[in-house]
Amino acid sequence: MGFSLWHWLIVIAISAFAFRHQLSSLILYLTDPGRALRDRLGMLNAKDREAMVRKQERIRVELKQKGWLIVVAAVVLIFAWKATSYGTGRTRADSFAATGTGNAANDRILTLSAVEQAAALGKIVSERCAGAGAFYQGMVKGQAFWSVRCSSGEAFQIAINPDAAGSTRVLVCGNTAPLATECFKRF
Repeated sequence: MGFSLWHWLIVIAISAFAFRHQLSSLILYLTDPGRALRDRLGMLNAKDREAMVRKQERIRVELKQKGWLIVVAAVVLIFAWKATSYGTGRTRADSFAATGTGNAANDRILTLSAVEQAAALGKIVSERCAGAGAFYQGMVKGQAFWSVRCSSGEAFQIAINPDAAGSTRVLVCGNTAPLATECFKRF
């Protein structure tokens, strides 16, 4: 399971707070490594040390001035990334959800979120199957095919018929030939 948006924001805030003092030193070491090394070794004269401290203070002031801009930019980038990654929380099973598949039961499932789809399909399998993930395989002659993984690790394929009742047929995934059922693969 990946980090949520709030996890990333907390990580950024903690990192920025924890390293706020070291950042100006790091930038100084990167921009003037010779002077920084001589300072570390105690070989820097007083004039050069004073110049280095002034430069480090100037960098620190610039970072404070630009800090809020960097934080806002990071937050905006995270929001944009999350928005493009997850969209509305609906599955991208197919564009059939908007146009209709001719299979009313399948159309209802397509309108659910991914979590709701897994739960609904798990209940179709059996009461002991808590749906952990659902995968829309496609349609063949009006019949919709879904794969569902139960929290127990078992996997099933569900065929939803286009009749008024939305009758279903459930098969266990991965049986041996000639009854092999290929699940979690698009048609």
